[in-house]
Amino acid sequence: MKFKEYLKLTEARDPKLEYADKKVKGAIDRVTVALTGNVSGKFTKLSKEYAKLKKATEALAAKTSVLNAKIKDEALALYDAQDEIYTRVVDTVSMTITISKKTETITTKTDYDKIIAGLLELVPELTEQVNDLIKANTSVKVSERSPSLRVDVKEALEFSEIKAFAKKIYSSVKSWAKSYDKRFNKLESLLDTL
Repeated sequence: MKFKEYLKLTEARDPKLEYADKKVKGAIDRVTVALTGNVSGKFTKLSKEYAKLKKATEALAAKTSVLNAKIKDEALALYDAQDEIYTRVVDTVSMTITISKKTETITTKTDYDKIIAGLLELVPELTEQVNDLIKANTSVKVSERSPSLRVDVKEALEFSEIKAFAKKIYSSVKSWAKSYDKRFNKLESLLDTL
């Protein structure tokens, strides 16, 4: 382990940053850090990269969905309606398309709370015994969960974008000025020869 990594493990909050604790029911529930300057810039770059990737992923998902529908329609057109009870395969040189057979999904759901309530209405003297059984057979499992991530990208004109635009204008003006200087120098040299 490098010393830098060790410091990250042993350090608490960065004293240069402002932290705000939010309490819920008397206990700290959320800690917010407000970033500025270079530290904020690093996260701004990450958020832009995230937004770009999210947009590309959504566009890809939409295009994939449209293409899948088109492929499915084209493949189904090759079969009769009576073939829907079979798995249908279209085999080409470049790909194999498989369309599953038509199936039904049966889902059974039992509402045990209503069953217990119904039993308790039938035999009121069993209420205490049923509650004891519920307590005896109820277990609580606590498991750790990885922290979730939610990124909200704020759409605003950033200083870095303004700076990039200003650099672009500066380079255009500089390029124009150099070409102007070259033309002026040629004219001046022509005048000197006369």
